[in-house]
Amino acid sequence: MASSIDLSIYADTSEIVDLDNVPVDQTLSDCIVSKALVDHLRPDGQYNPIQPVTIRDSDNRLHSVIGNVDLKWRKKDTYKTRHQKFSVVNSSAEFVRMDKNALPKAKEADIIDTLGLQKQTDEQKLQQEKKRQEEQAKRAKEKEEQAEKEKKKQTSNNTRK
Repeated sequence: MASSIDLSIYADTSEIVDLDNVPVDQTLSDCIVSKALVDHLRPDGQYNPIQPVTIRDSDNRLHSVIGNVDLKWRKKDTYKTRHQKFSVVNSSAEFVRMDKNALPKAKEADIIDTLGLQKQTDEQKLQQEKKRQEEQAKRAKEKEEQAEKEKKKQTSNNTRK
């Protein structure tokens, strides 16, 4: 397993847990969270129980999945919050292991939820630059026409005198 991320994870309460070097496991199809961390994030320790299932991670460790829970997380130093269903594993140690889809794709636009801003694509930047150049050309033409009118006006005034 080569990659890891730093993240903040939270539930419905104001309790936020910051975690560094959370493994991103390419063999997992779901993110996993320990029951101990669910108990920490949710005072009632509530999750949706399921019939226990055993899964194996890329480090060849076995985990007993006992349920699932909806949690929110975000990469540190970003504003994009992700809502994710985590598989709850029976463990007394607090940990999270992200699945293969945890890292965003290269083409994914990072939307800043709190501000509603979005990164511009290259095409959008080109369109914006073209529009700016057209507006500058239009202003230059209007300025030129205005100068011509002034020149005609002065010529007209000079011939009357």
